[in-house]
Amino acid sequence: MSDMRVGRRLALILMDLLIPNGCPHEFGWPRKRPDGEHYQVCRLCGAEYAYDWGSMRRGWQVYQEPEHRRGVRKTAA
Repeated sequence: MSDMRVGRRLALILMDLLIPNGCPHEFGWPRKRPDGEHYQVCRLCGAEYAYDWGSMRRGWQVYQEPEHRRGVRKTAA
């Protein structure tokens, strides 16, 4: 991974810690699931959003745990 991508990833992790949902979201072209549903993925944080192909509009966020938090267990306080 290039230094620029590592720096960007670290900046996003820091933003997520300081400001929840702090990603500015950059979306690519809509994708299609095997079940026929369309969705878009943020190129920066990986969050997935439903996409209505008919109206060409992004919908609600489909929960996806951020990459840097996957596999981290929450412990009871």
